[in-house]
Amino acid sequence: MKKIISFVLLILVFSMVLGGMTNTAQAQTDPTILLKIAKHAQKQLENQINQNSSDKTKQLFKEGTRQITALEESLKNNDIDSAKKYFLSAMQIFQGISQQLTNNQSSQVEVYTLKNTVTDPSADLLRMQDYVNNLKIIAKKYNTSINFSEIDDLFVTAKKQITDKQLDDALQTISKIKQITNDFNNKIRGNASQQEQSRAKEYAQKYLEQLDRLIEDIKNQGLSEDIIQKLVDARKNLSITTDPQEIIKQIKEIKSIKEHLKERRK
Repeated sequence: MKKIISFVLLILVFSMVLGGMTNTAQAQTDPTILLKIAKHAQKQLENQINQNSSDKTKQLFKEGTRQITALEESLKNNDIDSAKKYFLSAMQIFQGISQQLTNNQSSQVEVYTLKNTVTDPSADLLRMQDYVNNLKIIAKKYNTSINFSEIDDLFVTAKKQITDKQLDDALQTISKIKQITNDFNNKIRGNASQQEQSRAKEYAQKYLEQLDRLIEDIKNQGLSEDIIQKLVDARKNLSITTDPQEIIKQIKEIKSIKEHLKERRK
């Protein structure tokens, strides 16, 4: 960046003094100074242009190089006026290139800064704290044997890292908290599912006992074999299912049969 700035200043200085250069003793006695200045500028820019530079920048550099070639030919022919014209043209082109390179570098620095700006994760940490607090309540409800001491320590660590402006470290700590939280959540879900399944089975077992008595009572009353068979089939389905939702479905069907039976008895 310093090279580009110094080069811009160089161009501006010689552009301003160019109008009076023919009146100076140096320009009159050694007009090749124009070529030296132009080639020096060309060399500086050549070091700045690379494969990532825009096509426009590369084309301008080629045009500036052609102006220097014309400048050199004019000096060989002792055509000082034309040499001044080509010199000024080359320097104006190089000044434009220098401005483009400066803008590109500024944009790259801005993009780099944006990419490397870490947002304060305090809000994210607070959300995770609330979520974990809810998990603790649910874990207690289902008597899940989960030790939250490690994750509590991580919350303390993350808060300190944020206070100390160690935001990258804080993000890593929060990421670990999320991973552990996800594991805890899966464990609680699994435990809750098992407990719900156990309660559903217990309920189904009690209902089966009632159903057995109902079937026996219907048989003694000599009611329709069709109704008895429906109850027997329903009992079989209820006895083999383990899914809580399916147990509820089977019990509803049995209740429907019982309601139908009551209607027939009226």
